[in-house]
Amino acid sequence: MKIILGVFIAILWLFTIGLAIMAATGAGHFASFVILFALSIFCTVDWWRLDR
Repeated sequence: MKIILGVFIAILWLFTIGLAIMAATGAGHFASFVILFALSIFCTVDWWRLDR
C-alpha cells in the first residue's frame, strides 16, 4: 500500500516540477504551482508517517 501511494506521490511531484518550470517561463500560473506544491508537501508528510 505504501509503495503504491509512493508512486502516486512521485507522479504528483513530477507534475509540481513541471508546473514550476511553466510558472518560471511564464507559460503557467504561479498560484497553481503554489497550490500543487502545498498539496505535494502535505501528501509526502502523510505518506512518510503512514506506518509510524
